[in-house]
Formats: sequence, structure tokens, C-alpha cells
Amino acid sequence: MDQGKGTVKRRIYATDLDNTLIYSHKFIAQHQIPLTEVSCVEQYNGKDINYVHNEVVKGLGNFNASDCLFMPVTTRRTEQYLRINLGFTPEYAIVSNGGVILRNNQPVAEWTATVNNAIDRDAMYGIADMCRCTFLSITHDVTICDSCFIFFKLENPDEFIAFIPTLQQLFPTWTFVNYSQKCYAFPKICSKGGALKWLAEHLNCRIAIATGDSALDTSMLDTAGLAVVPSHSSLCSSRYTYVDGGMLSPLNTMKLLFSNKEEK
Repeated sequence: MDQGKGTVKRRIYATDLDNTLIYSHKFIAQHQIPLTEVSCVEQYNGKDINYVHNEVVKGLGNFNASDCLFMPVTTRRTEQYLRINLGFTPEYAIVSNGGVILRNNQPVAEWTATVNNAIDRDAMYGIADMCRCTFLSITHDVTICDSCFIFFKLENPDEFIAFIPTLQQLFPTWTFVNYSQKCYAFPKICSKGGALKWLAEHLNCRIAIATGDSALDTSMLDTAGLAVVPSHSSLCSSRYTYVDGGMLSPLNTMKLLFSNKEEK
């Protein structure tokens, strides 16, 4: 991959976005965080919907003068990721749960071709049709996102949870994930960890720290020299380093990164 040559940075700080780096109005209200302490980083339909703590915004500015490559890694599809404004454009981002790699907000063609060649389109359409016909409480239509994974919402997610063993048996090369009312189907090629590892190898970089808060982040966490999880997460493993701070947890993660330059 020619992209990135000449601008290679030695270490990668890979971070999930929602509930790891950016936080919603609901989180701010629950934790009684004054709006004067946060900056809006995402608007939707004219409303402010997601925020970053002002101290974290300052911390992100340190990356321009460091040897580190700041890299958002998210399950958000491309158009949702592009709504986020951190005050700068990260050189690289991984979106659609690893299905798309962006460089300066444009897809990296080599990875896109790799993903397209790996996806069984008949299986994808079969899964989508089966979900539309099976579940009764759909509140967000079954959608193929960025041509690489399936997403929908159910009022009663237990419908999906009970059906996962059947889907897994019928489509063994796919992964089915439930997160609250959100339901996903991913081909094996679409994982945060797989895309991150591929990109790091092509950039000749080391994944120094990865941080995330949900089961969708575990493949990414497993690639890093140091796997960091905010303490408000439900993830539990002795392999992870936990940081306190709520909205300030990214700042504490950055402190770990800049203080520990010899991660494994």
C-alpha cells in the first residue's frame, strides 16, 4: 500500500469512539457533567448529540508533535463517522467495524478490494432477508451498511438473541452480535482487530495502545501492546488495564501512552 509512505509514525493509539472517546447527552446528564466542561463534536438533525471533554480535546492536540498516530476505530458506518468533528482530521480511521479503512476521510482502495473479495454476497442477502421475515419487533429496518455488514434494531432483542444459534449454524463464516437493541451481522473480514492489524503492518507501525468499552472492541484490544478499558465499561478481563475518569478516561489513556514508550 503506497498510502502513508513518508508520513509513517512509529506507534498507534487506536480508540473506539462512542462511550470511549465521545459521550452522549445521556451520559453527561447521568454523571452531572457541566456543559461548560465539554465540547460538542457531533450534530445530527441540527441538534448537539455527542461531546468530548475539553481536557481530552487539549490532549488530542499533543499528537501532532508526537511519534504517535491517533486512530479512531468504530463500528459506525462511514457517513456516521464523518459527522464527528474533533477539530482535525485523523490521517487514518477504521469504520464499519473494520470493513472500511479511511485515509484523510477517503477509502483505502486496497483494503476495500480485500473486503469485497472476501464477502459472500449471497450469504449477506440471505441473512438480511431471513432477518426481515423472522423478527416481529423491528424498529430500524434491516440495512446493509457500507456494503459490508448488516444492522437493524429490535424493540425486543431477545428475538435475535434466541435466533443467533440458528443463524450461526446456517452462516458459519459470519458473526452475529447483539448490543442492547442493536443487532449486527458481520462477515469474518469485518473486525476491528483484523483491519487494525492489516493497517499497522502496511504502515510499519506498532499498535501501542488500543482502548474500547464493548465486546465489539475485543479483537482490537487483543492486537495492542496495552489494552485499555474505561472503568465504566462492562468488559472484564485480567488482560485489560482499567482507567477511571468517565469522560476523562481518554486523557488517562493518553498519559499511559506517553509515559510508557516500551510497550510489548
